[in-house]
Amino acid sequence: MHKHQTFPFSMLVAGSLVTLMLVGCSSEADRRQADRGFDYLDVKPVTKPFVVPSGLDSPGFVTEYRIPALAAGVANSPLGADVDVRTPMQVFTLVPGSRAEPDGKGMTLWFTARSVTQQIDNDIWNEVIGFLRRRGIAIEDMNVANRSLDTGWFYANTRLAPWTDKSADDEEIQVHQRYRFVIKSDKERHRTGLAAQLLSHEYGENGDDMPALTAFDQQRFSALMLNQVAIDYDQQLRAGVINQDSNRLQMSLGVDDNGLTAWLVDASFETAWNRINTLLPQLNFEVTTKTQSKGLIVVDYDEPDSDFWKAKDIEPFGLDSGTYRLQFGEYKGKTSITLFDEDKKPVPSSVVSKMFLGLSKAFSRQQTVVTKK
Repeated sequence: MHKHQTFPFSMLVAGSLVTLMLVGCSSEADRRQADRGFDYLDVKPVTKPFVVPSGLDSPGFVTEYRIPALAAGVANSPLGADVDVRTPMQVFTLVPGSRAEPDGKGMTLWFTARSVTQQIDNDIWNEVIGFLRRRGIAIEDMNVANRSLDTGWFYANTRLAPWTDKSADDEEIQVHQRYRFVIKSDKERHRTGLAAQLLSHEYGENGDDMPALTAFDQQRFSALMLNQVAIDYDQQLRAGVINQDSNRLQMSLGVDDNGLTAWLVDASFETAWNRINTLLPQLNFEVTTKTQSKGLIVVDYDEPDSDFWKAKDIEPFGLDSGTYRLQFGEYKGKTSITLFDEDKKPVPSSVVSKMFLGLSKAFSRQQTVVTKK
């Protein structure tokens, strides 16, 4: 029987290191260009008339393969050193059921639902928010209804890995960027697409000699960002952080019937009401007033220290201490929970989205206990 040849793990690691060392010998700008020189650009084309020897018939000519002349005003480029010879960036399909498809100038990473009951759009939306939080990337603008968000500026290397002191010590090139994430829905196929668009770009350390971004560069960075999210999503699935069987009570980030950012629960009003009432005291909220007929809970909140959140194994809320109002409602078959301050003004979307990660995790683990009205 034929046996496949196997290699020790140490040899594989060593080979990877050699590859990285070889890649490191050339600069980012050098890797964009062919390495054989560009003298051919100086060659003058020479045309000679086609001579048919006497006694022979002239051959027929076809025009199907004739290269048309450039239209007026169109630049004859890129040429030579301006041609980017790097291969297009491949989008990772690490998550089972995922698929990358071209979408105009960019790429969309599609995720297929694992069951007909799974709300995959909520899972991907929540994953993007969680990924940004774990990377320390701020959300600058969010349109929950349209499932799109814009990030704030963040620093990274050219592979979009987080910028560290080691990155600076290794004299890596730093990028300073912003992105837009958009969730796309394909209900017929029970799948959800994620697209990333580079909004703004600057070069930082050691990037003074880098050429301006081309359309190819923008596509490359967008694919790199999708890969960062795919890697994070795969890690969350493997760690069991993301529920794979969809049997637990789910919370998502959305809007209420007034268009305000809210937490949406896939459960009846009474179930969501009982679950939240049981959970709030465990998260340092003191319930002072609750009126189920009005769907209103008034709480006093004291922001705990880092040890509290570590013991709970959830993300800190980052909510200022004070008095708040949780208003329950019904929206598109779900129970909405909207957060207001003591002046009955809606808490900013940035705060609500920041709280969502920890609250949804605690909510899904909490057992429902019926409470008195």
